[in-house]
Amino acid sequence: MPLVTIYLTNYNYEQYCKQAIDSILEQSFTDFELIIIDDGSCDNSCEIINLYSSVSNVEIIYQKNIGLNRTNNKAFSLALGKYVVRVDADDWLAPTMIEELVNVMEGNPGLALVFPDYYEVDEKGRVLHQIKRHDFKSDVVMLDQPAHGACTMIRREIFEEVGGYNEAFSCQDGYDIWLSVTTSFEVRNIAKPLFYYRQHSKSLTRNNRKILETRKEIYKSHVVQRELDSLNVVGVIPIRGNAEDGCSLALRELGEHRLVDWTINSALKSETLSHVVLTTSDSEIVDYIRDKYKGSVEVIRRPEEFETQNQGLANTLAYVVDKCQGIKVVPDALMVLSIESPFCNELYIDTAVYSMQLYSSDVVDSVIMDDSIFYFHNGQGLTPWKIDQDIRLERDVNYKRCGGINLVRHTFLKETMLTIGGRMGHVVIDEKSAMSLRSEFDWDLLTMVAKKQ
Repeated sequence: MPLVTIYLTNYNYEQYCKQAIDSILEQSFTDFELIIIDDGSCDNSCEIINLYSSVSNVEIIYQKNIGLNRTNNKAFSLALGKYVVRVDADDWLAPTMIEELVNVMEGNPGLALVFPDYYEVDEKGRVLHQIKRHDFKSDVVMLDQPAHGACTMIRREIFEEVGGYNEAFSCQDGYDIWLSVTTSFEVRNIAKPLFYYRQHSKSLTRNNRKILETRKEIYKSHVVQRELDSLNVVGVIPIRGNAEDGCSLALRELGEHRLVDWTINSALKSETLSHVVLTTSDSEIVDYIRDKYKGSVEVIRRPEEFETQNQGLANTLAYVVDKCQGIKVVPDALMVLSIESPFCNELYIDTAVYSMQLYSSDVVDSVIMDDSIFYFHNGQGLTPWKIDQDIRLERDVNYKRCGGINLVRHTFLKETMLTIGGRMGHVVIDEKSAMSLRSEFDWDLLTMVAKKQ
């Protein structure tokens, strides 16, 4: 039997699949079987794949479209190898990739999986960047950044032990199997680029919103599987009143709702918040909320001094816990929700809570990844904070805080009176949810989006 099973998944990648297959067959390591699975392509992929039908270690399967997760499980059920690697038909391997991954696995019997660094390439195969991961042997403690679902070598018996891929998820980017494996087993990486990851219009990773929705369901599923203790999370919506801002925007109409209603409605739809509390010194806002929401939102009138620009949120959160009549027990965590991010909704509220449970973090913030070039002034002029370069280190990826979600564990808040710091997790949000209100121009943009919604 072969030591390694490599399976290649293809769906309408006629322009790429030959390069992917050839890169496998040209590996320096030869003790492998290759299973090519075409998932119901309607282009000319089958004609290209048929060219390999006479190769002795190649098995070809044509099937009706069943999706990636079911195809993954089918491939593992057919695999004979001790180790299994998936390759997507739009990517390709460096000549020594399988050999180098095998050497690590054979030398470390306790490892569940191993993965390399990689190159990002464009549609024509031109290298855009080299992506260099953290050192998972010595540097990584919080395992919240998974390996690629493809081009990762996994020990087949461990894959079977954790139950394989959850076929309930229509799409996913490696989080499901990663969470299943890292709960109990060690993982490792090779600090060397060994595959080429193509970025193009058909890439699954381009469908960002769908992936983020699925990630929330994956997180929730693993919280349930591990029987983790639920968190009593109180959503807190702080609003500065007229005395501080001159005029509060909270009651201004945005689309079919007032600004404050967008955030409240998202909070009330959340499946993880036990209570929703709005706190302000503004009497008009207090009356509006009490009349419209009739007890489903608890309103706490807070002192005006808590609303000044130089006041952090820690004092407000402590005040809310002390004054809120609806909270029967001390909350495990408090989630600050900003009305200035009206489109950041319950999807990300719930993802943040599940993330805190899974990774035992003190704080979770909503963020987007930002590859912009930033400058600082060194007294002699502007200097790049990070120079755009061919090699992108994972530690140099910029995460921009936005979206108005700040989840903080109550014990951490009491000990530090901080809402940022400690063991800090994150929830990545989509671009619309990241929109925020800082100016009248922003209001015009939000209004256009609200009308479409």
